[in-house]
Amino acid sequence: MTNHNIHTHCVPIGYAVIWGIGLALSLFGLSIFDDNNHSTEFIYLFSAYCVFSIFLGEVVLSFIDTAAIHEKDRIKGTVFWIFARFFIIIISTLIISFLFYKFKYSFLLLLLVGIMCWLKWEIAHLNNNMSEYVIKEEGFTIIANTLKI
Repeated sequence: MTNHNIHTHCVPIGYAVIWGIGLALSLFGLSIFDDNNHSTEFIYLFSAYCVFSIFLGEVVLSFIDTAAIHEKDRIKGTVFWIFARFFIIIISTLIISFLFYKFKYSFLLLLLVGIMCWLKWEIAHLNNNMSEYVIKEEGFTIIANTLKI
């Protein structure tokens, strides 16, 4: 499979599948996992994590698409700052979720939403500014002059 096929066919299909899973989870997910014994906090976190998990799937597809598009480019070291922020976001999401579930403070739920939105911004910023993170290597074309005698 070529990178062009990945970019033009596989990635769009992947996005559709992930959205389909997200829609199914939003419609049926809580009824599958809920035995009516869960707290309101669990329901809030379940809903948030469904959306966040679907978005993480989109992040994976976005990275696959970026790798296919920039196959021949070299990546600058500055891209690792973005990856560091991704891990900070994911770890923060887990910590804030635990704190919300334990202490039930509403502002923690708002903070959780803000952190999840931060990841969306990071991905959109990366995709829209790839020129800041790649080094284009243009090939040389050499055309020899013909000798006429």
